[in-house]
Amino acid sequence: MKTPTIVAALVAATLVGCATIKPDHLRLGVEHLSSATQHFSKTPTDFGFNAATISAEWTPTKHTYVEVQESYIVGGSALFSGGNGHEFFEARAGVQLNLK
Repeated sequence: MKTPTIVAALVAATLVGCATIKPDHLRLGVEHLSSATQHFSKTPTDFGFNAATISAEWTPTKHTYVEVQESYIVGGSALFSGGNGHEFFEARAGVQLNLK
């Protein structure tokens, strides 16, 4: 099973309220990824991209998180991202420090 199919199945199960995998947060957003030197150097590069995103986040404890994100590139460098129309998947887990 390919990653987009797995993510689609997880999102579908989440949206119908499957209690065992229901995330604490669901986000729709946009993302720009590049390096600072791309924009602020004597020799700028063209390695960035823009993407439309959907992500789900779980907070199993007060100080931990797990996040998965599926993204679709809507504009960017073919050299770095494969160009427009490509998708990519990200997963993160870690510790969060609550400041408020």
